[in-house]
Amino acid sequence: MSKNISILGCGWLGSKLIEYLGDKAKVLGTGRSEKSINRIKTAGGVSIEYDLNTDGPALPKQLYDSKVLMIALPPSKVDFEAFEECLDEITEDAFEQVILISSTGIYKDCNQRVTESSKEIKTEGSLFAIERACQLKFKKSLTILRMGGLIGPGRNPANFLHSERIQNNPRGKVNLVHSDDCVKVIAKVIDLELTNKRYNVVMDDHPSKKEFYSTVAFLSGKCEPRFDPNGRRYFKIVSNEKVKKDLDFQFMDIFDAVRSF
Repeated sequence: MSKNISILGCGWLGSKLIEYLGDKAKVLGTGRSEKSINRIKTAGGVSIEYDLNTDGPALPKQLYDSKVLMIALPPSKVDFEAFEECLDEITEDAFEQVILISSTGIYKDCNQRVTESSKEIKTEGSLFAIERACQLKFKKSLTILRMGGLIGPGRNPANFLHSERIQNNPRGKVNLVHSDDCVKVIAKVIDLELTNKRYNVVMDDHPSKKEFYSTVAFLSGKCEPRFDPNGRRYFKIVSNEKVKKDLDFQFMDIFDAVRSF
């Protein structure tokens, strides 16, 4: 890989990508806080201070030095009107490849397996709106990566357990992915110059929330979380078959991943 990559919204995952690529690519990333700027620099990237919500719709000119644009903005923190204005400022051929980091959270809890072509989609909310806006803008150059819940160094799921909170969906299923697998998938998508694609990026394993979080708590030396035995059972199992087939990719085992923290 010998191409520049620009990341709009270079947070934790973006910094992991920079570390993974090393000197294989020059990565330019935007951050809106001192913490994110320092994280980009520490990872070895070129940091650009920019906040879409306050700095206006025009992208920093440095980002156009790349042929690949990765959009990794946290949907809950994005002013969608500002995002639309930003897209309007970008010419359709400004980038040869655009990768949108989305989430498996876009699927409804429909108590069944879902694939990239499933109709069980949450059409309300920012996730769908951002995906749709990018599809309309980048008709030929876009690939959407719907990531499972991100875990990895610095994101140990044990740290999100609260002893006072009762888990009310113990039989629900988890859809997670390790950051190492995420960056490998992104790098492959870039290497293969894939466009006009949509992939679920999630581990093979989907244990129940009770099984997974009880194991996480045990391995981390924390108290086992409390579960409501009469809690509702609502879930989705997100299929990763398409990305495994197209990219010839294998995901790490979910419990091996947790043991590595």
